[in-house]
Amino acid sequence: MNYSSTLNSSILYYPSIEFPDDGFVKSSLCIWDTIYRIVPESYSPNDSDEIVIAVQEGAIKNIKLTENDLSMASDRFMDFITSSLFLPTGLEGYDSYLHKGKVDPSLYPFLRELSKQVTGDWITLSDQMVQGYMFFLANSISKNRNIPKISDNPDIFSIMAYFENDGQFNERVLRGNADEYYSTVIVPTLIPAGVERVDIDKVLKFRENTMSERAEFRNTVSGFTNELKNIKDRDYAQDITNNFIQQLESSKQSIFEKGKSFAQKLIPSFLAVGLPTAISTLALLGVNSEPYSAEVIRNTICISSVAALADGYNKSKTWESETASYYFGLKGMFEDGYGRFKMPKLERINKEFIND
Repeated sequence: MNYSSTLNSSILYYPSIEFPDDGFVKSSLCIWDTIYRIVPESYSPNDSDEIVIAVQEGAIKNIKLTENDLSMASDRFMDFITSSLFLPTGLEGYDSYLHKGKVDPSLYPFLRELSKQVTGDWITLSDQMVQGYMFFLANSISKNRNIPKISDNPDIFSIMAYFENDGQFNERVLRGNADEYYSTVIVPTLIPAGVERVDIDKVLKFRENTMSERAEFRNTVSGFTNELKNIKDRDYAQDITNNFIQQLESSKQSIFEKGKSFAQKLIPSFLAVGLPTAISTLALLGVNSEPYSAEVIRNTICISSVAALADGYNKSKTWESETASYYFGLKGMFEDGYGRFKMPKLERINKEFIND
């Protein structure tokens, strides 16, 4: 298997400006070199002391929004609003706030007309509008820079799939006999034990000492998912899966060896990668029963489906891992070593978001 193409060393955090959990940030920095976030130029984030240090050290950076980011998000958002027969139920809810600096000038009058209140640079809209627009803005930023998106919220990760695929899901979201599904490949990773309680300075040192090893881990995941999307041969599917698991174990061991002076113990965490997958590919990997149940492969990785894509919508031909969505969790993934996978019911979250 060829891992010559390097997975982007950066990640785009979504949906909030501030991070709700410093532990998530620290653990993410043990995998990626830089975490980007969407911050309007006129806004100063209310960060914790440790996040401030990470920003000062360049591990966390703010995205500088461009005209292209804003216009692309505006165009696609308006197309979606005006052409959709219905909007997902999950976008309804309480009032929410959108900063003027995140909106293209051509779209702002439309949103202001719908607003309930304008206070300084903040416009008050329904969740339906704010969340919908922000998903399109995040996707525009991701595509313009080849930065994958990441969330520590299973709801957000599942909902990302809806916008990532332009809402092109089968009307029976959990259809069991579709040609193609939006799926998740779930892989184990290792992070320093108690990382949420470790000083950010030690996390930054761990990163410095494991630069190439972490890159190898990212490349391993990227290479596997890129090849997985269009596999049509059973023997080849088995070969690349076996090779992937071997390289995964090797890269984790390398991270431990290089970083053990800063982390005497590493603990399991999980990383879920979203990608479109043909039903034939799922079958080749042993998912022969219910595509929405998490199938453990070689007792190491796991794959499950989030939703059935619409008939005739072949996203796998254009999908690239550089713009994938990731869901990263600190704990609750494994029991008894790496034997048992526990995962939020992403398919149920997606179904409820769309039409419950």
